[in-house]
Amino acid sequence: MNTISYGILGIVYANSCSGYDIMNYLKPFREVKHSQIYRTLSQLEKEGFVTSEVVEQSDKPNKKIYTITVLGQEKIEAWFFQPNAPAILKDEFVLKAYLIGLKDRDDAKALFNERIAYLEKQVAVCKERLEALKERTDGVLTDFQTLEFGRFILLQQLLHQTYGNIRWCQWVIDLLEKEEINFLNYPF
Repeated sequence: MNTISYGILGIVYANSCSGYDIMNYLKPFREVKHSQIYRTLSQLEKEGFVTSEVVEQSDKPNKKIYTITVLGQEKIEAWFFQPNAPAILKDEFVLKAYLIGLKDRDDAKALFNERIAYLEKQVAVCKERLEALKERTDGVLTDFQTLEFGRFILLQQLLHQTYGNIRWCQWVIDLLEKEEINFLNYPF
């Protein structure tokens, strides 16, 4: 099974829900297409990790609600204690930063200023999602064993990382203003 399969299985473990609900749970953390979610749910059902039930709705199309099986619970429990796969960095900006010496100083600063603008938009999105979570929970999380708690801590992590990336970009812009960089001023 791949990471997205475990994510979907974990969400269904937390509470029975539809594919649409799963997509909304995953959206803040991972870009996933509807087709990938439903294909994965179908495979999980085929393998006996989840079951589904069609719920009829009068004012909307019928929907399938997925529920985890005992086999699915065992699978997700075992996965929690497996070693994590190494993180894969797929940020094109990092490669551009590495190659920044190919540009002149003004172009280099422009690249980092554009990144700051992008990151500031990410901060705004993160704060909107935290505000929505606050409204949904009346501003109180009383139990860490919920998807809301996981969403809260991951949104906080994303916010901290984004602020850190903004500070780093500003630091690089400051370096680009200098005539020379003395490595002794930057202890490791």
